[in-house]
Amino acid sequence: MHNTIFAMHSAKNKPRSLSLVTFNANGLVQQIDLVREFLKEHPVDVTLVQETFLKPSKQDPKISNYHVSRNDRGSALGGTVIYYKSLHCVSSY
Repeated sequence: MHNTIFAMHSAKNKPRSLSLVTFNANGLVQQIDLVREFLKEHPVDVTLVQETFLKPSKQDPKISNYHVSRNDRGSALGGTVIYYKSLHCVSSY
């Protein structure tokens, strides 16, 4: 398994801290507007969302200026989504 370190870079290309938030959605479809509003007010770099309850047949809930990666569960509960801005690999080991 490869471990990779990611960092955000400022306009002058100097590394800065990575901001992260986690959110238990208890159903992302019903909470997506709340998540969007939060990220508009607090533009963190990475948002981890658990208990999304999304099914593979559903499209990714998009948020402007964020990429999305998700892992659905086969049952009615569970599932995760990661929303992230552009991350640049600075080192791997």
